[in-house]
Amino acid sequence: MSDLLSFLAFSKHIAALWSQDKRILYYRGKPIRIERFQQMARDLMAELEDGMWQKLLWVPDREGRFAIRLDLIQDDITLSRRGSYFVNEENGVMHGLHYKLERVMQRSEGRKLRAPEGQWNVWYVNRYLSVVTYFLEKKPVAYHVFNGQRARGSELATMRFRNGVLQDRNQPFAEYLQVKVLGGSFSDYIWADSHGPWGTDRLTPALKQETVKHLDVALNTREYLHVAVGIGRVAIGESFSRGY
Repeated sequence: MSDLLSFLAFSKHIAALWSQDKRILYYRGKPIRIERFQQMARDLMAELEDGMWQKLLWVPDREGRFAIRLDLIQDDITLSRRGSYFVNEENGVMHGLHYKLERVMQRSEGRKLRAPEGQWNVWYVNRYLSVVTYFLEKKPVAYHVFNGQRARGSELATMRFRNGVLQDRNQPFAEYLQVKVLGGSFSDYIWADSHGPWGTDRLTPALKQETVKHLDVALNTREYLHVAVGIGRVAIGESFSRGY
């Protein structure tokens, strides 16, 4: 009772409140059902995987997909070897760009990227890159849900995957189109444009769109951070996000 009186005295209110059975977290009155939150995480990864294969790589059937064993991937994330990343290690994935260019020639969707005289069709290239952008806008939402300790938007959007050289290593085909066709430039960042790395303003709309779709509740980046910490402290323990 004394705590409640203190809240009232200082004009404060409880932002997060659990239902008695711990199945629903109410954040500022918005009900977050844990079962739907778990399903959102699974659906986000499934949608990303299907979108990558079907819309970016033009592989409509699961039979045409392949897998890379992550436990065999070698990578050096220190600064001792500048320019190093898993693609140019002995991981057998250097053929990725060649694989993609071969699909450009084999698939009808890919052939549209080239004009009859052998030049790149800028209109179709821009349309393809818009699909890449949509994929990239969806991707940090999944990262935000799956990466354990909650990152703030500015921390997430400035992630790099290469040891400090100007090349965005996880998008070789998109880079190729941007640089060779549209006159763009390489970037160290996963999420970047001509103005530099994306900010939280690019993550927030995508996050709100996905939470409305999966939870029937719109959560911006700050709200999601509070919700994730609240869930983590119940599901994992009070040590989750200690110092947050």
